[in-house]
Amino acid sequence: MRTIGLISFVLVSILTATQASAGSIEVQVAPAWWQYREKSPQLSGFIATPFHSKSSGMGVAASIEGDFQLDDGQWLVQLSNTGLLSTGYATEHWNLNPASIQTNQLRIAQNELRLTVNRKAFGVYTGLWASYQWHRQKRKNFIANGVLQPIDRVHETVNTGWVGISLESTSAQGATIKLEGGLPVWTKVTNDLVPGTFHRRTGYRVGVHARP
Repeated sequence: MRTIGLISFVLVSILTATQASAGSIEVQVAPAWWQYREKSPQLSGFIATPFHSKSSGMGVAASIEGDFQLDDGQWLVQLSNTGLLSTGYATEHWNLNPASIQTNQLRIAQNELRLTVNRKAFGVYTGLWASYQWHRQKRKNFIANGVLQPIDRVHETVNTGWVGISLESTSAQGATIKLEGGLPVWTKVTNDLVPGTFHRRTGYRVGVHARP
């Protein structure tokens, strides 16, 4: 039922790193601003559709990343684990069909384990990556059209397997830019209020990362 979910966050990093001759390990902990949106077209059997929602709040992001160079730098293997946890509940606003307005309190948590294998050619690393992403939402205090609803806390969990490609280039001054895209290959969604499990694999992800 939920076709679009987006988490974005801005990092102000507290960084430590250890260097080795064949690679490095980097740990980051940072405050984060996150934004979440949902959107669905009209679906048979779901009277609340079409709908869209939005919410944003503050949280803490943490990651550990390892880079390991092989064959004199021609191959680069990257392994990372990143997480995001909201520090409290944020207000989520919904526009539901037919002409219904809802608000509730939302708290999110997310973690992703990722492996990327890169090959260097013409000064650019071309990579293939795969990841497992776990995402959970907790909701409470549902108010529909000004009326408090008799619903306790609701949990929704999204498990997703991703695959994608990336391009990464580093300048002579050490600045790095990375472009990437990916598609879901496996999805499992559960919600306390909806019977059954959803496995629809729709959506995509794109990203641009830069470091001076």
